[in-house]
Amino acid sequence: MTAQPLALAITADPWGEPKDLEELHAPATRAILRAVADLKALAAPGAAALGRPRPLVVLGTAGSGKTHLFSRLRRNLGRGAIMVHIRPLMGTDMTPRYVLGEILQQLARPSGGARQIDSLVGATLAQGLDGGPEEAAAGLELLGSLDPQGRKAYLEHLCARLLERMPDLDDGYLETLLNAPFLDTFIMRATLAWLGGKDINESQAGRIGVHQPLAEDRVLPALRTVARLAAPSAPLVVVFDQLENLVQGEGRERVLAYGNLVMDLVDDVKDLVIVQMALDTEWHRRFRPALSLAQQARVLGPDFQLDLPSPLEAEQLVRLWMSEHPDPGGPFPWPFLADEIRGFAGRGATPRMLLQELQRRLEGAPVQDPGPRDSGESLLAQAWEEGLRRARAEIDDQDQLEQGASPEVLADGLIHLVRLAPGLGLVRSQGPEQLQVGTPGGELRVAFIHQTNPRSITTALGRLGSGPGPRLGIRERWRPLKPTWKVTLARREALLAQPEVRWHWLDRKDAERLLALDSLLKAAVSRDLSGPGGIPFEPEQVKAWIGQALDLQDWELVRTLNGAAGAADAEAPAAAAPRPAAGPLPPALVRPQASPALARLGQLRVASVDRLLRECRQAGQGPSRRELVADLRRAGAEVTWIGENIVCLEGDRP
Repeated sequence: MTAQPLALAITADPWGEPKDLEELHAPATRAILRAVADLKALAAPGAAALGRPRPLVVLGTAGSGKTHLFSRLRRNLGRGAIMVHIRPLMGTDMTPRYVLGEILQQLARPSGGARQIDSLVGATLAQGLDGGPEEAAAGLELLGSLDPQGRKAYLEHLCARLLERMPDLDDGYLETLLNAPFLDTFIMRATLAWLGGKDINESQAGRIGVHQPLAEDRVLPALRTVARLAAPSAPLVVVFDQLENLVQGEGRERVLAYGNLVMDLVDDVKDLVIVQMALDTEWHRRFRPALSLAQQARVLGPDFQLDLPSPLEAEQLVRLWMSEHPDPGGPFPWPFLADEIRGFAGRGATPRMLLQELQRRLEGAPVQDPGPRDSGESLLAQAWEEGLRRARAEIDDQDQLEQGASPEVLADGLIHLVRLAPGLGLVRSQGPEQLQVGTPGGELRVAFIHQTNPRSITTALGRLGSGPGPRLGIRERWRPLKPTWKVTLARREALLAQPEVRWHWLDRKDAERLLALDSLLKAAVSRDLSGPGGIPFEPEQVKAWIGQALDLQDWELVRTLNGAAGAADAEAPAAAAPRPAAGPLPPALVRPQASPALARLGQLRVASVDRLLRECRQAGQGPSRRELVADLRRAGAEVTWIGENIVCLEGDRP
């Protein structure tokens, strides 16, 4: 019992399954459910194409349960909606392409007992078979039983019928989307990445039959296609959370960009439910006034205030949380005193405050006169470690797709870092490739070279090379430039020959820390980090803790930004002259040759890291790229490295 309340008290997880008191915040819940039902009715065949639901606004104090509401909607709607949770960007304008990418990525998530892509496509297939939403599983089963040629023929027929009814759909996009659930997981997720407007490598593109990234002029038609398909049976519910973060730094510009985004969604996409969540004070004081009048006409719909629990609701919450305690120490209200819960509610306790106080009591804190409380450092350290855990999981997840973490989120992490690290500062930001950082040596333009396809990387390197002044290119070390990308490698070599250009290979540890830093500080601005007694930490408290606890000046990335030219800056590109691996490790540290990577290399003799990774995963052994490379490095002199990506057993070097 004790672990779950504590986890919920520190951070809110929209994809978790917390216990829920349905009576709390019922008006907001009913309004969103009603908007979903109205959209289904309006999107039914023969219904008028007017009167789409207006965006809804959900406001509340810190800890009142805004993010928790997303979990409730997921449970109540089940397979009857496609749920998408989006947190704002600080260093990049939120655009339709970014929203499309988030929607397609979250289609792979389970909700209502099924992957959301299955709910979407299954309901569409049922419509094509003249069935109802309840027959979604039958449609998936039918097409899943066909061979690829038979499935392609059926999908072509279905697409023709859908286009007759909805001629504004993107026909090429449509068939690729409907075929996605029938692919193996790796190719399905690569397909969803391409459908989401993201860069994929050439081999993945070839396997799904595309030749170019999704063009900019197809983004809004793609959004419209997904929304129109979903609306009759499982409408898109796009929830923008923590919007108060948009008023930080270059606040007005980011708010205006968000307003333009919502205008595009309302005017051009139409068939979706938009829910906007924010702290009530920030929404009224800084967010709403920053919108233009035209934007307010689209952005501002019905708003709902999440009230604090009444004394009765507070008692019901504690009963609910305690319902599965294996061995309560007494009758309710244990571990509280009589009427103590009602007293907390009367003094304005939020659900988060109640939950954290319950956790404290269950961990043995005194009931009365608790004495001095923890200063909060342990809670912040716990939140930081949880952020690192989530960041590692996200990077592992993207690594399986041969992609990196979201460049927009990495850029936001870098913005936080340069605002806090000694000697650095943010001048301006216009996206992951346009970060202008103030350093002791003057202004430095920083660009994340994050692309997957070599042609896209070459283009990005060209953009970095064409700008004036000192520049720094950053790419993840575990995603090296492959030896076969000769044009890309030549472009990078020419770029680094310029005296004002440097390069930084981003270590995985620093990438994890950038993601965790972004998560922690956005939660702080949203007052989603619970301090002692459930009272939210102030952002300045969190920043002070970061400055004291995280030794930012020792991060390799900070040293590079401050002008240090270490190994990360000077490392040769992947196609340079072969260099041997590091010397052999002590025998106690060398993993036996039975490791999956070395065993497979023993069969192939010469292979790329990518091939070893792919074949190990196909065999069900599933290491991350970092683990596989570590295995190969630990083999010492047994393995020879050619560049960054080719390995061979000693004596088999070509």
